[in-house]
Formats: sequence, C-alpha cells, structure tokens
Amino acid sequence: MLTSGRVLVTERLVSLERTIDSLNGQLRDVRWELGHAKAEPLPVRLWRNLLGGRSEREYMSTVCNRNVRPNTKVVSHGGSRV
Repeated sequence: MLTSGRVLVTERLVSLERTIDSLNGQLRDVRWELGHAKAEPLPVRLWRNLLGGRSEREYMSTVCNRNVRPNTKVVSHGGSRV
C-alpha cells in the first residue's frame, strides 16, 4: 500500500512538472511576442478587440467555469455551455 502511494505521488509530481514546463514555454512565447509587438493605432486595436478573439474568450470562460467553486453561481456567456 505504501509503495502504490509513492507511485501515485511520483506520477502526480511528473504531471505537475510537465504542466510547469508547458506553462513556461507559453510564457516565454508571450514575452517574446510582447517584446516584438509593434504599436498599432488605437482604432485598429479596438476593432480587433471587439471582433476578434471570440473563441479565446469562450475557451477561457470554459476553463474558469470548470474550476469554479461549488457555492458559486456559474453564468453562461453567449453560446458557451457550462
């Protein structure tokens, strides 16, 4: 029993290390993009924010709703399902 517990802990640690590596890679990409981003005029940025990125917002909403506490009311945004 003790050995199986250690195996589970080891597997969990390996999984967490993989997650951290993945997040570090994503963070490195974002930093690179921020460092090389060119400033665009305000109307272009506003237009892109209003029209673009709908799928990203739905994805983030799904992620946040999946991790919501049980005593919190989950609100559906647009067509996304909870």
